[in-house]
Amino acid sequence: MYSFLESSETTRETICVDDILKKDIDLIIYEYKKFSRSFLEWFMGFSAGSFCFIRVLTQYSNALFIFEIKKKDPKILYYIKKNLGFGQVLQVSHANISFWVFRIVKKKDLLSIFGLFKFQLTSIKNFFYFFQWLSQYQIFYDSKIFGTLYNPQLAVDDESYWLNGYIFSKTHFIIYSMSNLNQQSFSKIRLIQKLSFTQKKNKRLLNKLSEILKSNKLLPIIRQPNGYQLEIDNFFSFQFLFFFFNKNGSNIKAEPLKKLVFLRWWRICLYQIEKRPLTYKGVRRLKKLFKNLNKLNKY
Repeated sequence: MYSFLESSETTRETICVDDILKKDIDLIIYEYKKFSRSFLEWFMGFSAGSFCFIRVLTQYSNALFIFEIKKKDPKILYYIKKNLGFGQVLQVSHANISFWVFRIVKKKDLLSIFGLFKFQLTSIKNFFYFFQWLSQYQIFYDSKIFGTLYNPQLAVDDESYWLNGYIFSKTHFIIYSMSNLNQQSFSKIRLIQKLSFTQKKNKRLLNKLSEILKSNKLLPIIRQPNGYQLEIDNFFSFQFLFFFFNKNGSNIKAEPLKKLVFLRWWRICLYQIEKRPLTYKGVRRLKKLFKNLNKLNKY
């Protein structure tokens, strides 16, 4: 098992945001009256770990530019489409695997997305990919977006809707048994529960998450030399996450399958905290939660 010791400069690093950021969000909200600040922040956080910019050459040698988010649960994508007011949701199959895609192709809608992501990309690598991709789209040279492109530090704190969207999009709920679940006594059943977050080449964001969630387990990702994994096995962090989702849960309802995974995972967590004597029926219920959680944990 590997561990990392961060330098004092890294651990004291301040994640801040420019006043221009707030003005840009206010401008977008003004232009699109139906947008709310909370949804925009949540959407940017949710998209941060799963969006991609695509450039496709057509048979007429014209480049087609696409913004995409891929998920296995279409409900969250329909929720995004409904709140943004544009885009399309499609079902796609590749290598016998079916998934859903939220896609934006129209220039006007792409400009709206660019207006958000030009200052909200947490990864420097993603920012330069975005810049390179945008510079190939000649039609955007006349837009205000290209002239004001920059990449300040992103504001991340425990009151942020961005953090809500990011955590819910990137969290993996892990649980496994270290003993025989057929035993009647809960005291003899040992379960290991964890939260896991992964990032490629963006240790700064994981450092901030570890600070917010009170964890110090920043590990290298196996078989990904330039990636990092944050593992959390602290019950106080679990409790913080539960109340955090409840407080900012309006957007979470749009992804019922992952919410179900989280609630089952949390029920198992409560079993371990309370240490209540379990009846035969209680052990069966615990086994069912354990089994179903592992089946649904594929996001």
